[in-house]
Amino acid sequence: FYRYSFEAQIPGTKSPDNIEHLRRQRYITMDSNLGIFPIYSKGRNPFRVRMPHKLVKALEKDEVEQFFSTLRSSRNRSIVLLMLICGLRSQEVLNLKLSDVSTLNKTIRILGKGNKERVVPLPDIVAHMLEKYIETERPMGEESKKIKNIFLNKLGPRKGLPMTIEGLRGVFRYNRAASGVKHANAHRFRHTFGRNMAQAGVSLPVLQKLLGHNDYKTTLKYINLSLSNVHDDFDKAQNEINKIYAKSIQ
Repeated sequence: FYRYSFEAQIPGTKSPDNIEHLRRQRYITMDSNLGIFPIYSKGRNPFRVRMPHKLVKALEKDEVEQFFSTLRSSRNRSIVLLMLICGLRSQEVLNLKLSDVSTLNKTIRILGKGNKERVVPLPDIVAHMLEKYIETERPMGEESKKIKNIFLNKLGPRKGLPMTIEGLRGVFRYNRAASGVKHANAHRFRHTFGRNMAQAGVSLPVLQKLLGHNDYKTTLKYINLSLSNVHDDFDKAQNEINKIYAKSIQ
């Protein structure tokens, strides 16, 4: 503090380096010592820590069935199906407009991250549930008719207004407690979609397009299948290889 205030060395002490380190104008930096110690340029650390890559955690069949057993409304079932069967993100579900769903062409137009659009197939099971919700549960008031969003609030002061991310999280929070599937959050159903598609043999480029990933490395997480799947494919390949070399290796 003395060096910084008086731009001089404390009498009777030795300068740490040279007087230039004591100049105030030298301390317009990110250095927090403010003149107590000299400023040296920080070299790049040659050592890097390689962080472990965690596998995608998806829901098992019994967990999905257990969670679905607690969903009472067509709206909530439609939301979960859009994530589980079509791979939509939470915000993508909330952004869906009535005009985005084409039952004739069996497609859904999705506005994803960065306002990037993609079109994914609309399976019949999802189409039927959406139609049931729109026809029987979606609020039909004058204000609601003006709103283009598919999913609206059914109760409370925001009845008839677009569903919010907090409302969607509340749906999953309630049904997690009711079903006992503690890790059944919204994104976990999207992970389950990716895992299921990868296990079904969908190629990496197609899966990347379906999920709306910009980087293929993100999609690669879903290609890391369970050990049982690896063993199954390995055994099938070995059977074919054994047929090729059966005579020569005996």
